[in-house]
Amino acid sequence: MELKYIEAFLKVVEMGSFSEASSSMHISQPTISLRIQKLEQELNTVLFERNGGKKAVLTDAGKKLYPFYKEGLRSILKGNEVLQSGYRGVGRLRLSCPNHVGRFILPGVLKSLYEHFPDIEFNVNVSTTMQIVDDIKKGETDVGFIFLDSEATDESYTIIPIAMEKTVLVAAPHHPLVKLGPIKIKDLADEKFIVFAKASNKNIIIDRFFSKHGLKEYNTIEIKNLEWIKTMVNSGLGISFLQKSIVEVELQHRELEEIILTPPLPDTPISIIYRNDVLQEIQYTIIKTIKEMYRT
Repeated sequence: MELKYIEAFLKVVEMGSFSEASSSMHISQPTISLRIQKLEQELNTVLFERNGGKKAVLTDAGKKLYPFYKEGLRSILKGNEVLQSGYRGVGRLRLSCPNHVGRFILPGVLKSLYEHFPDIEFNVNVSTTMQIVDDIKKGETDVGFIFLDSEATDESYTIIPIAMEKTVLVAAPHHPLVKLGPIKIKDLADEKFIVFAKASNKNIIIDRFFSKHGLKEYNTIEIKNLEWIKTMVNSGLGISFLQKSIVEVELQHRELEEIILTPPLPDTPISIIYRNDVLQEIQYTIIKTIKEMYRT
């Protein structure tokens, strides 16, 4: 199967007609029609409805084939670009992530990217989940890590869930709730919670969970610094719900203690979002790296 047949098929779909597609590709209409016929013969199927020269309409078979050919051609062209440029053609990759991901996941991801793509410049921005999604849609960032548990594919971007992090409720070792064993959510009504960002997706997930189990309102102190949060909790100024990886060392050294809840707090979802024009090998490298980190 020749690549020019696939290019002709995609161009007809994109332009909506054989005549406009031929004009765009600077070839005659009979030539583009012949390429489509050759493709249909090789596939032994009809890709466009024959409607007397009107707007090009895909058959059911054509609709099924289109996204695969579109992605395939994009990968081929990107591969050619990479081979010709030695990855330098990619130039710069813009990464965005929430604070926690930046501290505990990003170093491993960047190390892997540096090893595989030494000629690419990486720029990193710390932001919220919603802002990252918005920046991806506007083309202002290329790859992001977000606290969302959803899978989505759009014309310009893709979201893939990659891990679930355990969320724990922590307090100072001398806090009265530590020694009580499993407690119910409603028993936290008089506590002061020290949170990183009230409007974050992680907090929204916890808010819904608390409300479902009878704690519709609770007192909070918002501090956008993880180390300060841990210090304040250790000092007995409040309690906090955080990913376990954030407080792993403090729990091991008994500087903080986990408050056991029933039911337990929901895990924190982590997904990757990337623009579809990002080199596929970069996408795969990031996803593979993070999954390996969570397996170990």
